[in-house]
Amino acid sequence: MAAANMLVHWKVGGVTIAWETVAAAGADTTLPDGTPVKAGQKFLRFGQILCRITTTEAQTVDLSGDDDPTGGTWDITDIMGEELLGLAWNVSAAALQAAIRALDFAGADQVTVSKAGFVYTITFPEESGDVGLITADASALTGGVGDTFAITVATAQPGGRFGKYGPYDPDATDGRQTLTRGECFILNQTVLETGVSGGLDAGVTDHPAVFDGGPTWKARLLITAGAHSLAAGPTVTEFEAAFPRVEYVQDK
Repeated sequence: MAAANMLVHWKVGGVTIAWETVAAAGADTTLPDGTPVKAGQKFLRFGQILCRITTTEAQTVDLSGDDDPTGGTWDITDIMGEELLGLAWNVSAAALQAAIRALDFAGADQVTVSKAGFVYTITFPEESGDVGLITADASALTGGVGDTFAITVATAQPGGRFGKYGPYDPDATDGRQTLTRGECFILNQTVLETGVSGGLDAGVTDHPAVFDGGPTWKARLLITAGAHSLAAGPTVTEFEAAFPRVEYVQDK
């Protein structure tokens, strides 16, 4: 156990683990609490910091579906119920972003656009959730060898709040890289994806007990005085900023 006693601030019901974010053990090992883990088994150790998974919707709009344009215009016929007509064939990412941000839909002012070649990546704010696929019209584009054009739109990353948690990872892009107060917790028991761990029955391993404050054994927390990483956890400074209600006590 990472907590010192029952005065800790528990999250009622624990959290739901997204096991797809957890890597399997590369070899047989024994965790600090004595739990044996077999190669290929997924686990989370007590004292690990878990963060809520959040992803932002990102869609790609590729103007070079058949041929690269050299002139003309194109239209976005539906983006969150709005439209943008007469966009230049080589409109810059900044100009497209400004045009989208001027539209009248919730979160429009937070949309970002990047460009590589003729592929635009349009990223919506987290609050937009799962966004309907953009539609576009290439009929007014001109140039190219074959003078035929098609715009391909695809979802690069689906948006949404999935209500699951995974291990803190500063290199992640799904929300686990951010220690947000109230959306990150300390795991108070070792859990395995399958099987029994620490006297727990297998039925509770997806919903382990977590807390965010109260008396805590510092030595049992997965935090580091060095560089933050998935294996080492956040730095002590990062941890203390995210968990101001934690009180360190000495291990017995």
